[in-house]
Amino acid sequence: MKIAVYDTEHFETTYTVLKILNTGHNTIVLFTDKKTSSILKNMLSGEDTRNIHWEIKSGSSPGFILKMYRICRREGIEILLLNTVSYHHLYFSLSCFFLNSTKSILTIHAVNNFFTPKPRFNVRSIMQWVGKKLLARSVFGYSVLLKSTRTFIEAKQLTQKAVHVIPGAFYQNIDRPISIKRSPVLVVPGSIEQYRRNYEDVFNLANEAEKKEFYLRIVLLGTAVGEFGERVLKQCRDLQLTFVTFTYYTSPFVEQEEYDSQLKNCDFIFLPLSKTCQKQDEQAEEYGVSICSGSFFDAVRFAKPILIPEYIFLPAEITHQCFSYHSIYELIDYLSGASINEKYDFLSEAALENSKNFTLEKVRADVFRQLEISETPGD
Repeated sequence: MKIAVYDTEHFETTYTVLKILNTGHNTIVLFTDKKTSSILKNMLSGEDTRNIHWEIKSGSSPGFILKMYRICRREGIEILLLNTVSYHHLYFSLSCFFLNSTKSILTIHAVNNFFTPKPRFNVRSIMQWVGKKLLARSVFGYSVLLKSTRTFIEAKQLTQKAVHVIPGAFYQNIDRPISIKRSPVLVVPGSIEQYRRNYEDVFNLANEAEKKEFYLRIVLLGTAVGEFGERVLKQCRDLQLTFVTFTYYTSPFVEQEEYDSQLKNCDFIFLPLSKTCQKQDEQAEEYGVSICSGSFFDAVRFAKPILIPEYIFLPAEITHQCFSYHSIYELIDYLSGASINEKYDFLSEAALENSKNFTLEKVRADVFRQLEISETPGD
């Protein structure tokens, strides 16, 4: 089957899609930019990528979208996966409308801001609002990362079109620590910005651990965004702690090898998420419902236990590998308690069993079934 993939932003989910599709039986055309292609080629190094054809963006975004349209039409692309569309919705809607023989599937990352965007009275906002409405009418169907997001879309009756679930990652079946370390390592994945995570929880946890003289290592696994991110890093530098150590990054990008290494070797993934993610002039999105944190699938990839506030809705993909805390006091008691080894073993085993549901083979079979892609040529 001839399949095209478009994404210039989320290399993590694009990598997953490429691994799912690249069976040797599909011809894949990837439309992306130079930076994303460099990361993906590094992630795919050593693999047979002869069936992946790279189309690298040069020039304007509208021009690249037009190039995508022309290639899809010329090559007879059967499925077009629009993994991330954050801008120029109008141009994408026109492309999908005229590619009437192609199944165009749009991935929805933020449900409310796509289906019910908040209009603002300026030309750019109005054009974006119109573009999203036209794109919704032009695409063949949608995909989301979580089953709970599909349930939310269907319950709200936001569309009558098919909504597929394509997970953001698959289990990588790597060796894991067999027991918790003397000083547990907690990783907080993701860029340091004000809209997604509550960093007060991070520093409050550090302070409570210090009071208890409990050894703890916290890794802020992401780069600082704007003034807020720099303030968080400054707070890390200014802390004078004996029992708690912070690891953080001042570079503009955390290399994928380093990112994966920290996740592989940590004990817990610590997700002090805000209940909702709401950027300025945008609709609020609720984690686990209308928006997915990429960290959910970091936990799936490496079969890691998750520490998460109890107010976060737990999607089915991660429910059994989470410890939901009511307060930082409860969390530090959990980590420093006498039975932490037994609790960790239980949660770690649950994480492993859960991740086994997301092997590449199982994810591929489910995605191929949903998209009606044959696993063998000639079927």
